[in-house]
Amino acid sequence: MIKDVKIGSPLGKSDHTVMECDVTLKMSETESKLTKRNFRKGDYNEISQGLLAVNWKEQFAGKCGRPLLS
Repeated sequence: MIKDVKIGSPLGKSDHTVMECDVTLKMSETESKLTKRNFRKGDYNEISQGLLAVNWKEQFAGKCGRPLLS
């Protein structure tokens, strides 16, 4: 897993030195279980038209604690 360890020169006047090595890791690909939505493909004009077609005052009448603004 760790190979080719090399001890380099000290850092300045310190007793610390630079250490260099190669690390080999094995990784396996896993399929993501997350749903990724592609918002670039949305038909936003159609969504806007659909939202404009709804009578929102009628839909929310009596469902709010206060009257809806005009």
